Formats: sequence, C-alpha cells, structure tokens
Amino acid sequence: PQQEFLQVDTSKILFVCGGAFAGLERVIEQRLATGTGIGFGAQVKSPNSAAQSEIISQVEPEDLVRYGLIPEFIGRLPVVATLDELNEDALVEILREPKNALTKQYSALFEMEDVELEFREDALRAIAKKA
Repeated sequence: PQQEFLQVDTSKILFVCGGAFAGLERVIEQRLATGTGIGFGAQVKSPNSAAQSEIISQVEPEDLVRYGLIPEFIGRLPVVATLDELNEDALVEILREPKNALTKQYSALFEMEDVELEFREDALRAIAKKA
C-alpha cells in the first residue's frame, strides 16, 4: 500500500507482442466473407479458397478485438504485422548459419571431448521436416 510511485517514460520503448492466435483465421474469414452479396452476380468464396497464411496476412485490429483481445490493449499497438511460415530451406539455414546455431553449439560440445561432429545435409533436412 505505501509503495513508492515510479514513473517510466515509455515513449522510446518498443513493445513487441507475439502469439500463435489459433482460430484467428476464422474471424478474418468471417470479416472477408461479409458483404459478398446474394443473387446471380454474387461471388461465392469457398472457406478453403485461400491458404491460412494468406488469410492471416489480412488481419486488422478489429479482428483481434473480435478474437477476444480487449480494445484498450489493441489500441495501444499501432502496428500489426504477420510473419510468413518458414519453409524447409529457411529451417535448415537456421540450424546451420547463425553464430549461435544449434549445430555449431553441439559441434563445440563434442569438440571438447576431441570428437568431430558433422551434420549431413539430409540429416538437417529431416530435422527441418519434423519442425
């Protein structure tokens, strides 16, 4: 109760929020499907006509509110960005390229025991397919 009040200037802080948002594509599809019209001139859209990543890329703040996030929270996030799915090549690159890549870390651990660890291309591809 008698805590000191601490004011923090957030004007130069970048907040990044992320998540999987399972089911958000259904909310977006509902918004995109409204207003399609009826009659002979109406365009009929099948629910599976677009890939999930394509649908997610069309997310709007109103979709996040309808999904269940409170408007006050969404109003404080001025930019909504989506990420593309990683393909097999990108996953292999992540395993191999970064300075702290898992393959490099394991190679270094084995090297401490004077054991040379080598990752074959087909092994990396098999790992990437599992992901």
